[in-house]
Amino acid sequence: MPNVATIIIGLALFGGGFWAAWDWRAAKCDAQIAGLVEASQKSKDAEAEKAHGAATELEKESADAEIVYREITVEVDRIVERPVYRDRCFDDDGLRAANRALAGPRAAAAEPDRPVPRPDAAP
Repeated sequence: MPNVATIIIGLALFGGGFWAAWDWRAAKCDAQIAGLVEASQKSKDAEAEKAHGAATELEKESADAEIVYREITVEVDRIVERPVYRDRCFDDDGLRAANRALAGPRAAAAEPDRPVPRPDAAP
């Protein structure tokens, strides 16, 4: 039969080995997490740098844009003599006919359907 001291020593060795394996596993997981965090931070920094570069380029392009006003004058060497292009399109009789057509027939004054009551009459 094993001795009690042997059992205690065996349990202590088993517990120590189990604790060492657990600590090794935890350290390995911590290293993996630290690597992932570092990679994520590098990715965020790269994206921020890319966005900053794009914003800087946009600001440069906006600063280069400038509104320029130019006055363009063109001289025409032809004179149009057709009556349709002049100020006067109608002769005197045509102008009177056009004014009559624009004025239209005069409408008669409107008559109310029923008489308006006097102010002193009670409703």
